[in-house]
Amino acid sequence: MNKKGITMNESIEIAAKLLKLPVDNLSDFSQDALNAMEAIVLMYDIQNEKNEGVIQDALRELEQIWRSETLNITMKDVSNVIGFDYSYETLCSLDEETKSHLMYACLNDKSDVYGMFEIARKGMIRKELKNVAKLLNISPETLYEYPEEIQENLYGIYLYHYGEFDENNAAENPELMDRLKAVLSL
Repeated sequence: MNKKGITMNESIEIAAKLLKLPVDNLSDFSQDALNAMEAIVLMYDIQNEKNEGVIQDALRELEQIWRSETLNITMKDVSNVIGFDYSYETLCSLDEETKSHLMYACLNDKSDVYGMFEIARKGMIRKELKNVAKLLNISPETLYEYPEEIQENLYGIYLYHYGEFDENNAAENPELMDRLKAVLSL
């Protein structure tokens, strides 16, 4: 029991009720996700709250956790389908939009391994372009505007040099910086 006298199971039941889901739908959630849901229920004191605005704020936070955890659970299936190239952990590290595309692709046609692989590959490129943008001191959105071929080239150069630096000394690697800038003609 916590300070408010509610057990974790009761908190999860309250969260499920607010989400309009059976409690069983949350049974596969990670302990971290369940702890976060419990914290929201307690923080907003949903059991005793009468203010609709406060309840809506709590609902938004619970929905975000539910969405994120549902996508992560689906990534287990996706990683089983597309094989060793993309592990469960790697797929979970992708942005929510990419994970959503992967989830729908997997639910739609598990036999389309190539399609899911391409979605994951493009998601990884997009993820790593954030690091490239940081190195070049430009916004990721700027890199996303370049044609796919240029994005892939930047990603390849970045991966090739990845083991040779960390964020603190990357800018000191002239070969990496020169190659990245050459692709962008900077």
